[in-house]
Amino acid sequence: VALKYVVHLVADLHQPLHAGHFDDRGGNLYQLQAFGNGSNLHTLWDTGLLRERNETTKALVRRLQTLPLSTLAPDLDLPRAASASCQIVDMHGFYPPRSLPDDYVTRFAPILDQQLALAAARLAGLLNGLMK
Repeated sequence: VALKYVVHLVADLHQPLHAGHFDDRGGNLYQLQAFGNGSNLHTLWDTGLLRERNETTKALVRRLQTLPLSTLAPDLDLPRAASASCQIVDMHGFYPPRSLPDDYVTRFAPILDQQLALAAARLAGLLNGLMK
């Protein structure tokens, strides 16, 4: 159970809306149309952007493994990770118009990839440190 909490906490720190604005409950109250369906911004970032790529988990992992971790600074400074997520939420255009613009995926998918790779690297570092 403790391991599940650690994995969940580290992963959630990297989902920008988990560190986002309280007034819209982390994007859950921000309704929009995306990919022909009604959704909310939180769901878009949890699953929608990944599903839109229509790639297998194996392909996603291979792609994320190609990201240069040295430029991602996968340290274990979790407060800094939360702060970085807040900065993403505050980026111009992060909260799209109610109908998702065509360029949203192109613009924010690399940020999503970076956050996923960082979460994996930080979690691996944390777990490896616990195993020593």
